[in-house]
Amino acid sequence: MQKLWLAGSFLLFPCLGLGQTETPAPAPAAPPAVNAGSWFYSGPMMLDDLVEPIFWKGIGIQPYVSHRISHSSGRPSEQSSRGKTTINRFSPGVAISVGPNWTATYSPSWTWYTADAYDDSLNHAVSLQGRLPLGRGEAAVRQSYSKSSEALVETARQTDQESWNTSVSYGAPLTTRLGYTLEGTQDIRSTQAFTDTRDYTATASLRYQLTPLLRAGIGATWGYTDTDPGANTRWQRLQATLSWTPGSRLALSASFGLERRELLTHPPSESEGPTYGLNAQYQVTETTTLIAGANRGFNSSFFASSFVETESIYAGLSQRLLGFLTLSARYREGKSSYEGTGAIAAREDDTNSTTLDLSAPVGSRTSVSLFYQNTENKTSTDEFAFDTEEFGASVSYRF
Repeated sequence: MQKLWLAGSFLLFPCLGLGQTETPAPAPAAPPAVNAGSWFYSGPMMLDDLVEPIFWKGIGIQPYVSHRISHSSGRPSEQSSRGKTTINRFSPGVAISVGPNWTATYSPSWTWYTADAYDDSLNHAVSLQGRLPLGRGEAAVRQSYSKSSEALVETARQTDQESWNTSVSYGAPLTTRLGYTLEGTQDIRSTQAFTDTRDYTATASLRYQLTPLLRAGIGATWGYTDTDPGANTRWQRLQATLSWTPGSRLALSASFGLERRELLTHPPSESEGPTYGLNAQYQVTETTTLIAGANRGFNSSFFASSFVETESIYAGLSQRLLGFLTLSARYREGKSSYEGTGAIAAREDDTNSTTLDLSAPVGSRTSVSLFYQNTENKTSTDEFAFDTEEFGASVSYRF
């Protein structure tokens, strides 16, 4: 589903970074985060903060609205055909904050297509998240719901789905340098034409502040995926992390792990492999930010009795021009391998995506942007191959 850039970003307590009270002197602030992008266009990369919200009886309210129009060719439809269409998307929304620790957001999104092969849709995105001091540490909760009807690389068609995501975590220090985190999650996905899944995970981790600029961690995750229809999956992952912020302009992070998955067929089908995440962000000047990274991991599949092994690399640039324009460029390429006993097993995908954005503020509350994106999926199974181009414009207003 389209993700409005206007929605704020929040501290969600990653599994190896909680409980930072009683640490030594704080590390220098990292550069502003820049989204690595997705296979399909989801909005311009913006580095600006939100407009000051409206306050009423201590409650912060931030309404916003956006409209996007674009033309797409080669886009997968619900009938798995490829065609051309003009897309109109209207998205109002609101973010509400209660004190410094609790935030709720809601954004409906109406999407209309000019071509009959695509289904118009009303999508929703809702979230509630907060933090609560508890003992020597802090608890965090997050609940979200989304309903979407978008083209996906994995299904190569317009796909209706609903998802419910729940996360509860607690982090606290053990010493001035050592801390721990406990986290549990539940992710539920329901679709019209593919498998429904329920993912459950439990994570326990330790992190150690080696220096004010360098932090290391180690953790273990246990997971179980209930799939309907199809075989269920249980899995375990051991992972080590390292994050280094040598200055106010550079931030580096790395994670390395080993994951073992068991597809509960008769007899069981087992798979084991490394996982990693490498991310770098460098603010060259006040107007130029570079990002790059690589990732490898495993995910639940939309297809029965299968899971997906993914590898990807990405790079991005955000450049201010003439003092008010922001030019953003993103490139991502990846490989997906489908494993298991289902009909989709042994499928191999090679996907690449290039996105360009040019955005500018109009006054203090309005933003406009032009964008272009090309997404190509080459696959061993011809029915999932496509080459999509999309270009258009958007306007957004923050009240």
